[in-house]
Amino acid sequence: ETYSNNALGFCSGGLGLVQACDLRIVCENTRMWFPEVDINLPLTWGLTARLVRDLGRPKAMELITMGSNFPAQDAFRLGFVNQVVQNEKELDQVVQKWVSILGLKNASTLHIIKTQFRQLDSLVDLGRVTDSDNDLLLYNKMLDSNL
Repeated sequence: ETYSNNALGFCSGGLGLVQACDLRIVCENTRMWFPEVDINLPLTWGLTARLVRDLGRPKAMELITMGSNFPAQDAFRLGFVNQVVQNEKELDQVVQKWVSILGLKNASTLHIIKTQFRQLDSLVDLGRVTDSDNDLLLYNKMLDSNL
């Protein structure tokens, strides 16, 4: 989210990383889910807040607590991803097209647009990790002892 250039999300692992991307494209067979509840960990580092922002509280609660798959078409229908493609070949083609389009845009204008979106996001508590972050305080001792 603090990356200064354009970011495209390709869902190949790490759904939280995809959440941080400006534009998101997935293949139709992409398997998306939050497995944390099944391994006895709550989501940390703002993922819960980002999902609530992206999908609304009820859907976010369902996906996080149930740990169920989030089909690509559902993600598209709910506005979580921008586009669903059939396969990796089409993914490459769409990415190249989008990169070409973005490459023709004025970099300063894109930067200002991204800054506006970041400001809007900052109005929502995104659980940024700091020394006083509740998740960090809660898990710090446990994580340090297991390293």
